[in-house]
Order: sequence, then C-alpha cells, then structure tokens
Amino acid sequence: MNDITIPASSTAIARRIVQSWRTGKSNYVLVTPPLTDATCIIDRLVDEQFYEQCELAPEVPAVARFRAGRIDNANTFISGVVAQWDPMGVVQREGSDIGANLRKVVQFLKRSGRTPVLVIEAFHQAVRTLTWDVGTALRTLEHSLQLKTVVELPVKLSTLRMRWAVQRGEPTFLASDFGQGHSTLVLGTYEPSEVAALVAEYGLTDWRAKMVTELCGGLPDLTGWLAREAQYYDSPASLRRYVERGAPDICDRFLKWLDAPAEAAFTRTLARMHEGGPMNKVFATIDKHEWADFMLDETGSLRSSILGLAAVQKLAQRESGASGFANEARGVGTITTISPLIFPEGEARRPIALMANAKPETIVVAATCWGVRYGGINSFNLEFCRALAAQGKSKRRVICLVPRDEDILEEMDGVEVIAIRRDGNEGFFQFDTQLALSALKDISTVRFVVGHDLKSGTFAQSLASALEVKSIAFCHMAYAAYYSMTKSSEDGAKKVEDQRKLFSKADAIFAVGPKLVKHVKALMRTIPSKANTFEYLPDLLSMAPVTSPRPIACITYIGRLGSGAELVKQGTLAVTAIGAALKRTKLHDPLVQVIGGSDAENETDYKELVNREANRLVNTQFLAFNNSREKALGYIMDSSLVVMPSVHDGFGLVGWEAISLGIPLIISTNTGLYEHLKQLGLHSYVGAVDIRGSMAKPNEADVNALSDKIFAKLSDPAQAHADAAMLLARLRESDQMTMERFDRNTEHVFKSSADASLSA
Repeated sequence: MNDITIPASSTAIARRIVQSWRTGKSNYVLVTPPLTDATCIIDRLVDEQFYEQCELAPEVPAVARFRAGRIDNANTFISGVVAQWDPMGVVQREGSDIGANLRKVVQFLKRSGRTPVLVIEAFHQAVRTLTWDVGTALRTLEHSLQLKTVVELPVKLSTLRMRWAVQRGEPTFLASDFGQGHSTLVLGTYEPSEVAALVAEYGLTDWRAKMVTELCGGLPDLTGWLAREAQYYDSPASLRRYVERGAPDICDRFLKWLDAPAEAAFTRTLARMHEGGPMNKVFATIDKHEWADFMLDETGSLRSSILGLAAVQKLAQRESGASGFANEARGVGTITTISPLIFPEGEARRPIALMANAKPETIVVAATCWGVRYGGINSFNLEFCRALAAQGKSKRRVICLVPRDEDILEEMDGVEVIAIRRDGNEGFFQFDTQLALSALKDISTVRFVVGHDLKSGTFAQSLASALEVKSIAFCHMAYAAYYSMTKSSEDGAKKVEDQRKLFSKADAIFAVGPKLVKHVKALMRTIPSKANTFEYLPDLLSMAPVTSPRPIACITYIGRLGSGAELVKQGTLAVTAIGAALKRTKLHDPLVQVIGGSDAENETDYKELVNREANRLVNTQFLAFNNSREKALGYIMDSSLVVMPSVHDGFGLVGWEAISLGIPLIISTNTGLYEHLKQLGLHSYVGAVDIRGSMAKPNEADVNALSDKIFAKLSDPAQAHADAAMLLARLRESDQMTMERFDRNTEHVFKSSADASLSA
C-alpha cells in the first residue's frame, strides 16, 4: 500500500508493537476483520527504516515472518523459524525436540544482543497443522525468555478456540495455553480525512466521491473497491445498481466470520439495522461483537450500509435455499422492489430475481488462434473464454471463431471452437464475415461479439454489425506509447489511428489493467464515442503453484532478441544483467533460459555475452516458443526467477502467469501489471526496476539496477519464494471477481434494452 491507502490507525498499531519490543513482554493478537488488510502492518514489523522511526536500533530485532497457509507441519514450521533466526546455522540443533531447539536459538539471539520476534499471518490456518507441543514451547519461551510474538487472526484467539471446538473438535494446538495473556489489537477504519484523500487520489469528485464516502463508512477494503470502480459509472443510479449486485460478493468472507458456524444472530441484527426494523427482539446486539468499533460509528449506527445490504441478501439466499431457515429470514425481509434503497433517494431498483437473463445467451469471441502460437493475446483469449464459459455454465454458450482448422491447437474445455475456413492465410479478412455468418446461421441467441484489439477487433465489429448485436473490443496494446520506437513514425501514426477508429465503433471497451485504461481514455478524448471503458484484470491461473524454491537456480527471460519490436522487451538488457548478477553470486550450475530466442541471430554471440558478463561459463539455453499452453507454462514453473525488463508493457501477462505459479518476479515499473500491484499495495513483493531503455548497447544504469534486483533474489531464494507465495496469497484474498465484474459491466452496457424488456 502507499501512504494514502494505509489507514493511520494501522500505522499506529505497527508503531505500538515495534516500540513494545524494547520492554520485557510483548505478545499480541492482531485481529483483522475481513474488509481490512494487515499486510501494511506486518510489512512495517520487518522494515528497518520503520524501526528507526520508532527509535529502535534496526540491527536489534530478529524477526521470523510466516504466512500460516505455507506451513506444512510442525517440524517444517520450526525448521523455518530457526532458519530465519539463524540463517548461517551457527547453533547446532539436535534431534526433534521442538522446545529445546527453539530455546537454543532464542538464547543465542539474546546473547548476541538481539530481540527474537515471531510474526505469523493468517494464524487461524496454522492450527490445522501445528501441535500442542509447539504451542506449549512458544508459550514457555514467551514467559521464560521474553520471546516477542505477533499472530494475525480474523477473530480473537478465544473466539477461534470456541468455534473450532464446536465445528470440528478442538485441534491439538489450541489445547495448549498459547495466547493467554496476549494483548489484542483490532484493525480500524479510515478517518474521514483519509477517505477524502483516497477519493482524490482516484480523481473522484461530486456525486462519486460522496457515494464512496457515505456507502463505505471508511471500511478500508470497501472504500478501495468502490473508489476504483466508481470512475467507470456515469450516474448515481448505475453505480448504486453495481453496488447492490456486488455487495454479497465483496462482503462474503466478512459475513462468514461474523457469526459462529450454523449461527446467524449477528447477521440478522445487521440486516434489521439496515432495514430499520424493531430491535427489541434481536438475539445479539452489534455492540457486543469484538468487531463493534469496526462496524458501528460513534452514534451506534452502521458505518456502512453495504454491510447491512449484504446481510439482507445473504438471509434472502438462505431463505430460498433452505426451508428450515425460512422463518428466520422472513423476519428481516428479502430484496424486493419495496425494500429500502441503499440510498434513500433515487429511482427504484430492480429485484434481484430479475437480474438474470431470461434466455441462455451466446457470446462469440474472435481470435487468431485457439492456442498460444502467436503469444500473449492468444494466451489471454484461452483463459478468458474458458472462464466465461465456466461462469455461465448452462446459462451461457461461448463460441470462439478462428480463421483456419490449423488454428485450433488446444482442448476446448467447455468452449465451442469453430474454424470458419479449412485453410488459407493466417488472420481474418473481409470475406470471413460471410463465412462466419454461415457458421452461426442456426444460432439466434448471440448477445455480443468480442474482438481482441487490432488482431481480431475489426472482424468482430463487422460480424456484430451483420448480426445486429453489440460489439466489445479488448485493448491489449498502447501503440501510442511504443510503436514508433521501433517502426517508422508513419507506421506508428497509422496504428494509433486504426486503434482509435476501432474503439470509436465499439459498444464497450475492456482495457487489460490500469495502464491501458489510461491509454484508452487518452486515445478517445478528442472524438465522440458511444463506448464505455472498463478495466479488465485476468483471473489468476487455476494451476497449483510451486511450493518450494528451485534448489538449482534457473533464471528465465521470455521474449525474442534482436532489433525491431523486440527492443521494447529489452531482451539484450535482460541477458546482460543476468550475466552481471551471476558474476556476483557463488551459485553452482545456474541455468539461464531465453524462451523465444531460438531464432535469434548470432545465438553464440548472446551466449558469449552472458559468459563475459558472468566472468565464467554459464549454461544458457535459447528455446522456441511452445505451441502447447501446458508446456509454455511449464517453462515458467521450472524457473526460480522470471525477468521482465520491458521499457513498456501494457499489462505484462507473462508476469501475471509467474505470479499465479508462485515464481519470483522482476518487472519494469512501466507496466500495467506493476501499476495494478501498486494500487493494491502489493508491489513490494516483486523486484521493480525503472527501465530507461536503449536502441543499441544496454543502458549502463539499467544493467546495474536490473542486475542488483536479480542478485538480491538469487542471494536469498527462500525469501524470494516467500515473497512470491505471499503475493499470490494476497491476490487470491483480494478476490477480484473477474467474470462477475465482466458480467456486471456488460449488463451496464446493455441496461437500456434490459430495462425495456423488464418494463414490458
């Protein structure tokens, strides 16, 4: 998070904890209600500069930081703690006596004048794998050797004990005395001045700023979510509809933790407070909940009406899905056209039951290949179509049109892939529209046609026009930002104008990531257009990530080498900096992979470049792009580090894939992916480099900066892997709801026709 998005209350909590390390006892339970994020606090607990701000010598704390979800068992946990406290292996450990080994290392640190600290994030996940003797050992060290501890939980430790005992029998760890006497701190909300600064950061004014402020009540995740989304809506009514539809998803985890399993007392109270019903018969008042200060303002009213709305909708869903709950749910009512609005003023909203399409819809997507033959856009299309089909299931038919039979290279996985020609040249042509109409002649439920930028966008618009349906264009490229770097100015200007013409005719534009959203807005500001522009973020891959660092280093760069458009990717810079970094390491048998470099001219010269920079022989492989999606991702998964030093990248799909697979990443700051991570406050988990770029020999400053980042990752592979795992976990928790957002945004585009059919 940047300074604007970090609540002042979180900084105060971090300062209190760090300053307490100078005292005898410092053991905290950090309660992090869903819709908050403790990452900014935990990051400060390992930040030497923050120690200095707290007037604590930075060399004193010895912090072992763990995310509980990465703990396999008690022994690996203890080994990991010891390895962080004693990375050089000075202390000799013997046998499997957990308490004795921990005590040895803690005593060693204290004799060295250091303060041992143990920080565990998402601690509720650890109780599945840790044992009673671990809890007892930690508790003993807290008292006898003043071990400092911080554990993060969504609820108090005592609450967790009660809930686990009821739900599945008390785990052995929770049977220990760990946690008794710990101080409990609960994360708070934004102050009004902080909300004002945040909405200003997103450029929100007038009614948008007011809605974010009034609806979210300063709850951090709600405020950040709505501030990001509000810029894409053109009226209070349209934004209100989006909020009402999104409330159940964004508040789902909050409501799951609000009550104990199989209970709903606090949820019913939230719903009743939202609807203004009588409070004399409620079973649990919110002021008795451990999150009370988070949910209620100074007057005892709900801070955020979104919470109340989500509670109402959850109870309504239970009523429709479980008859045994019906009587309870009827006590708070369901969403109907006469239910109170989330805002008191404005037009009446649509009933939730009417939001679904009455008939199954067909969505047609045009792509130059069903596979990864041509690179990133095709990879994106595979995941997009499959996710689109999975989201719609029986209510949606997804058809991907490709030019030729030979362009179908992958399994279809729920998507109907149709080649409109048997053979011919690659890509789409004007006559292909008529062939596509023939292929679709028996389908009457096409809702819209999707095209990918200039690759298939023009064909998609031609087909949509012939079918008399809407067209959607994806923006994957910012030609205005880079094309003339490597091509003639005339060619660059033509690309920009072709893209502007394409987008001006679209009914909606989906830009991949925040950088391309700004590009579209800059491109379209001088011409009239009917198109709404929305941000689209790809789903994380569903493949299981790696679970440990690669024991032998493998540094991977994906992209061609040489002149022309490849200069944007700065491949020569990548191999130069990799070699320079290897010169400083003592790694044995490192492997350098250049994927896409098998056709590079003078491959031997590039190998010699790596060897010369490394001052030794290095095994460097130049491999072809693989047409198999599985094998292409396998290259990334087999890496210990992926390097992406582009001078510009609209998004950076390879980096997103590396993150999805748990692989450490170094990326240029001038990419949409880096901007997205920075907006979420997660950019510190990747190596980031400001690349200046060069048309010939790599810029010396770029080589030094990039090689420094590579060296840092290679020097501490355990930390690099931990950062990658943490980044993936935080992104999964952010629950970006890609397809849900896409569906809501397309419904926004078609709301006029949908409203007309409803009123009829």
